[in-house]
Amino acid sequence: MRWRGRSRARPLSGVRAAGYRGSRASADNLAASTASIRHTELCIKVLAGIAQNGESESARVSAAGILLDRGLGKAAQIRTPTA
Repeated sequence: MRWRGRSRARPLSGVRAAGYRGSRASADNLAASTASIRHTELCIKVLAGIAQNGESESARVSAAGILLDRGLGKAAQIRTPTA
C-alpha cells in the first residue's frame, strides 16, 4: 500500500506536547523577568556593599565574583580531553 499525501505524520489536533503549560508559563516568565529588572539596581548595590564591607572574607570574595561575572561576563572554561 502506498502512502499518499504528506511525507511526515502530523500531530493530532488538540494534543499538546508533554510538559506544555500554555499561556500561564509565559505569564509567569514575564512576571519573573519584570521583578528581576525592577530589583537589579538594588541587588547590585547590595552586592557592592557586601564586597566592600562584608563580615567574612568568603562573603566579600563571593560578592565580588558575582559582580565581575555580571559586569564582564563569565570566563570561558577550557576543557581538556581526559585520557
